[in-house]
Amino acid sequence: MFLKDEIFTDELIIDELIDFFVAASNTTASVTQTCFHHLTMNKNDMKKLREDIDQNIFEQKGNLDFKEALTYESLNNLEYMPLLLNEGLRYRPPVKMNSCSIMLSDQKIGDYHMRKGDFYFVNLFALAHNPTEWIRPKEFLPERFDSSNPLSKTPSGGKRDPMSFVPFNGGRRVCFGKTFAESSTKVVMSILLH
Repeated sequence: MFLKDEIFTDELIIDELIDFFVAASNTTASVTQTCFHHLTMNKNDMKKLREDIDQNIFEQKGNLDFKEALTYESLNNLEYMPLLLNEGLRYRPPVKMNSCSIMLSDQKIGDYHMRKGDFYFVNLFALAHNPTEWIRPKEFLPERFDSSNPLSKTPSGGKRDPMSFVPFNGGRRVCFGKTFAESSTKVVMSILLH
């Protein structure tokens, strides 16, 4: 990314934009593939998704073409698709490990002592499949992202740790392409299933 004293040239900006779109297209392709794999084997979920798309995008807007019906607002009206996409990101995260970070000071994290200068990675796949946080973690269950469903809890019935699902990292380090990747995946899935 851009450094504080770096000179912004057209070539540099174009390189950064290409990186942005390539990263988002990889995420979109990966989660779309995972979701379609599940949908081809689960006709009830396919039906739910098609109804979600038809009711929340196309029926509300009338008989419009894709360009007019697929707006940021209409994509945010979808109810079942976000559950499906989140489960696709959890089940088979496009990014298995976060990028390398470095400790700026000595820290104790749980039972681990980390020294200033130590490098670390977070295993995002392991977090998303942790059996203490996820009920039946080896199964593809979109309903686990519906807060009214019992699958949204931990196996002990508690609230899941927010850091158990961070496909785009989190906090100040959240991926700046998150919204673009999520929206483009919704567009691709809507077009392919309408």
